[in-house]
Amino acid sequence: MYGIVGCPINHSLSPFIYNTAFAFYKMDERYGAWETTRENLTERFNELKSAGLRSIHVTYPLKKDILNLVDEIDPSAKAVNAANLIIKKNDQWIAFNTDGIGFRHFLEYEHIDVCNKTISVIGAGATAHAIVHQLLNINVLKINITNRTRANAELLIGFFNHDTRLTHDFGDATSDILINATPCNLVASNSDRHKTIIDVNYSNTNPGFTGQYFNGLGLLFFQARESFYMWTKKELPITIYDELKNRK
Repeated sequence: MYGIVGCPINHSLSPFIYNTAFAFYKMDERYGAWETTRENLTERFNELKSAGLRSIHVTYPLKKDILNLVDEIDPSAKAVNAANLIIKKNDQWIAFNTDGIGFRHFLEYEHIDVCNKTISVIGAGATAHAIVHQLLNINVLKINITNRTRANAELLIGFFNHDTRLTHDFGDATSDILINATPCNLVASNSDRHKTIIDVNYSNTNPGFTGQYFNGLGLLFFQARESFYMWTKKELPITIYDELKNRK
């Protein structure tokens, strides 16, 4: 059995994705969801381990906290100081991060070119770290970081060794691509200076932006595809992505 923990969790599409994939491959597996706060994460983790789960996804706001509970941290999670996936291997729980590589595969699939582009990222949490890490490994021109707590934006920049392409001077900057890496909704006034918007929230709809707009379904699917392959060595059917986009 597999599952996901976070808060809130009742909106999660992860059970739909994985249970659909298990049915597609006629696998006798189930995927559940458990509302879990930072305060009861340790208790929930112990409960799910005792229940025999083999792997657990971790979402907001637990992606950093989970690192304190695992036996080993994979380089993918170390690179961004956060994990969205933990897997049991040889009685050891190992933390991974598939958000970053999932984001990169989403960009490739949707033909979103970030090379030599100026990117504005709203947010400085775990998802922002994963996205920024990938962007820095692509030849982007500049990444503007903004966050309601300026100190956290500065911490993110410091985490990536003050790469000269990173700045927290957001202001009224115009960029090629705006990425909302927070749980908050965008409004049209946030977006009218940018050619393309990527919103990591998959329940969000276009706030009235006239350019290219993507919500978080792509990031959700492609990070899930990485996880599913790690579990099963099978590809998550791309038809599930189409089903996600057509869901009302």
